[in-house]
Amino acid sequence: MIEHRLTGAKMVAMQLTTDEGAFICNIDESDMTKVAARESGTFIVIHHAIRLDAMFEGLYEIHRTKMIETSSIDFYQSFHKTTTYSARKVKAAG
Repeated sequence: MIEHRLTGAKMVAMQLTTDEGAFICNIDESDMTKVAARESGTFIVIHHAIRLDAMFEGLYEIHRTKMIETSSIDFYQSFHKTTTYSARKVKAAG
């Protein structure tokens, strides 16, 4: 019998809406605190990202890895049913 063990970080499947576009991707679970903080100048790496709003000749834009500044994230939501990461950026009135 083959035994399966996780090696490395746990990934979370997410939907993101950023200043660069909308993505479905994987994010390292340890980066979720950075995403929630949304500090300017803080970057995370998203993995296996598919940009949903950029299609050319029927093909989606796909990235193996992509750097995203956390302050550019407008909305994020987890696809994992036991995880409830979900938030929208609050726009300041002014």
